[in-house]
Formats: sequence, structure tokens, C-alpha cells
Amino acid sequence: LSGRAIVDLSFVMQFFDPQYRADKFEVKQSSGSLRLEGMEFQSVNSQIIFQEIAGDFRLQGKDVAAKDLKVRTLNSDLILNGAFKNVFAYLEGSGGLGVIASLESEKIDLNEFLGQNQVDEEEGPIEQFEFPGNLNLNVELDIGDLNWENHHFNTITGQFLMANRKATVNNIRMNTLGGSVIGKLEVHNLLADGNVVDGNLKFEHINLKQLFEEWENFKQESIKSEHISGFAAGDIDILLLFNPYFSIIEEKIYAVTNLEITSGELVNLPTMKAITDYMRSNKALKLMLNKHINGFEKKLQHIKFSNIVNTIEIKDRRMTIPKMRIETSAMDVEVSGWHDFDNNIDYHFSFRFKDLKSKVETSEFGIIEDDGLGIVIYLTMSGSIENPVYKLDKQERQEEIKANIEQDKSDIKSMLKTDFGLFKKDTTIQKLKKDNKNEVEFIFYDEDSEDDEFDEGPKKKKNKTRSSNIFDKLKSNSEQEEKEPQIEIEK
Repeated sequence: LSGRAIVDLSFVMQFFDPQYRADKFEVKQSSGSLRLEGMEFQSVNSQIIFQEIAGDFRLQGKDVAAKDLKVRTLNSDLILNGAFKNVFAYLEGSGGLGVIASLESEKIDLNEFLGQNQVDEEEGPIEQFEFPGNLNLNVELDIGDLNWENHHFNTITGQFLMANRKATVNNIRMNTLGGSVIGKLEVHNLLADGNVVDGNLKFEHINLKQLFEEWENFKQESIKSEHISGFAAGDIDILLLFNPYFSIIEEKIYAVTNLEITSGELVNLPTMKAITDYMRSNKALKLMLNKHINGFEKKLQHIKFSNIVNTIEIKDRRMTIPKMRIETSAMDVEVSGWHDFDNNIDYHFSFRFKDLKSKVETSEFGIIEDDGLGIVIYLTMSGSIENPVYKLDKQERQEEIKANIEQDKSDIKSMLKTDFGLFKKDTTIQKLKKDNKNEVEFIFYDEDSEDDEFDEGPKKKKNKTRSSNIFDKLKSNSEQEEKEPQIEIEK
């Protein structure tokens, strides 16, 4: 401790054992003022040096008020204004400290206070991260820049609360990655049981290239910062667990985000080149698409998409992407799958080429479906991102066919309900909307209708065709379902 202090104080102090324990005392009363100038302080068990400490204090009883208290460390600074309750008991180690204040800072580097994650064995074990257990804080924040590891945040405002080793930031607002973030965060310091970060955040206009750069491409190699651009918006619920030294535990990461990406681009993505390489290696696809593959490959080197919306979950070290449709400059594609933290993958793609011949092709892999808009290709990419395995996706194709059949069944029932009055009581079947109010007359031709017209003799009962029998049966069953049950009661 060094520096200059201008003191104008009066105390009433009680020493319990002045002869043997002069350090044990209690401040009964205090009043006056204290000014600090050019002070420097370093705790015995800390490497952090607090320097250029300056400010004015007013003492009254056991409490202290601070005005323009300035403190600097190697990479951080702050200005504090507020009230400190129970100061002397806190300094003596016999009580907690309560603070109600405002904090302003041009820059705070959390790396100074959180310590390094890795320390050489010769330097001994790293220190366990701990919030002080005897602090109760209520501080309004106004921070210009804040750094944590290689992440940067600026123009930060919010309310910082701390009690019982739990820190909460309410109404946090900050700018980062070219966009803005608002929300709430909680940090639970459980000492030897680790640390928990829980929060809900909303974000807008986040630059994807910067996001991948700062977060080191999320420890994967498939999509790097040089491959992607665009802007993200949405919200995220996060639950992160850290060890006692504040290193994240990947197995315990849980997050759900509702995500929207706009003005997106993928440039020179290796995965896209691998897709066209597989097309050339597959006999059926090469035969069908050969003259289109080179041009398609060129398009895939620079893909643009205007909008993507999806809900993505991260759990058990795996990111799961539900099926979504992406409209790009090269093609419209449906994508789903998962990607884990070890770069194992299981992705499913389906896309069509509208400029190809609409013809059902048969190959050793089965039928490649044509929906009338172009040839539909179903592919799967599995294995690892370093060594992906591409195949025609038979399962996805079968599920799509099954879904189409179910939709066709629903459409047929809707037609029967609309045009013939069947299935009236089934509320799950919707009537078809008629675009044209004019009725359409159906004319049925029968082979012996012309003979019957000139036959003057007794008319025989005409045999019904099979289709007529089926229709009558459907109508009879439908009418039977609509009949109300009749109950007779004897008098």
C-alpha cells in the first residue's frame, strides 16, 4: 500500500485485547472525510495491482459514501459513486459489505480477474474462481469496452446484482459483432462444484463472419469465417456449466435459439465441392446430370440466400438442425441433420434441378423421384467432417413419398366431402375451396345407352358398373354414419 491520503476523521474504537491482540478492534463511531491521491494497492494473495486510486470519501457511523472514486489496473479502469454499508466490519473480516452505486468505465478486461485457464505445472495449480461470499452489490453499469478472452463488447449498460455468490445482470444492453444484444444473465458461483451461467438474450444484426472469427469457428472445420457472411437475428436461451476454474464443460452446454439469417453468402465451401465430386463418382447421378455438373459446381462456389429461419438446439455436445428450406442462388434445398463437437455429422439434403429433363429415372439405387418441378435428388452426408461419406438418401426419399401419399389421401377425402357430401361428421377433413362458382357437369358414357334410347319394349334393370358400386357403397356408409341413433321407450 502506497500513496497519499488527506484525513479529517474522528473515531470511537474499542480494542478487546490491546496488549496481545491489537488487531482486534471495533469501530463504534466515525465521522469526517478522507481524500486519496495516487494510491497503489496489492493484496498478498493476488497478482492484480490497483493503482492511481483517487477519490473523496465521507464517513458517518459504520458507513462510507464515495465520490468519484477512480481505480486503474494494468488493462482496466473504473469510476465509482455510491454508498458502502458496514465498511469497518467488512475490513475487520467480521461482516459483509453492502454497496449501492453506479460504475462507469472506459475499459474492463475480465481476463485480468478471471486468471489464465492454463498454467505451467512449475507455477503450481491454477486458482479456483470465487465470488466474495460477503459482498452484496447493486450497481448500475455504464461500460465503454469489455473484453473476455478474445470476445469484445462495447456500450454496455445494465444493473449488476450480487449476493450469496450469485451475480445477475438485469436489462443488459450491449453492442457486439456489429450488432446489438439485450437480455438477462445469471452466474452462480458454486465453488468446488463449478459455475453455472443461465440467461436469455435477444440479438439483432450480428455479423456472422465476425462471430465465427471471435469464437474460433466453434472448434469445427466445415464452415469457417472465410466461407460465410451475412447477419443473424433472433433469441437464445442458454445454460452453460463451467468447472471451478471457469473453463466451460462442453458436455453440459445447452442452448436453444430461434434464428433468422439474412443476406447470407457461402463462398468456396469445401462441402459444396465434395457434393459435386460425389455426383461424378455415382454412376446413376453422373449419367443423368453429367452435362450439368460443371456448371452447377461453379454456382456452388458462391451461394447467396436472402433469408433462413429455424430453431436450433445444442445439447450433449451436438447441434441439431430441424428440416428447413433454403432458397439460394444455385438451388432450393431442404436441409436437416446434426453436427457434434467432435465434428461427426449426419446431414440430409434434397434438391431439384428445374432445367433438367422431367423424367423418372431408375438406377441401382432405386427411383429418383420427379415431382413435376424437376428431378429431386436425395443425398445424405455422414461420418466426420474431415472424411464425409455421401450416399443417395433412400430413407429420406421414402419418408417424403409417405408424406405425399398421406397428403393425397387427405385431398381425396376433402374432394369427396366437398363434391359428394361424404365424411360430413369428420371435422378433421376440410372442404376444398372452389375457385370457380360455376358448376361443372360430369357426363358419363355407357356402352348400351344408345340402344336403350330406341328400345320400346320392357326395360331391363341395367347392371351397375364397378365404379358405381364403389361410389354407392361409400355414400351409403357415409349416410349411415350421419344417422342419429333411435331409442324406443316403452310406455
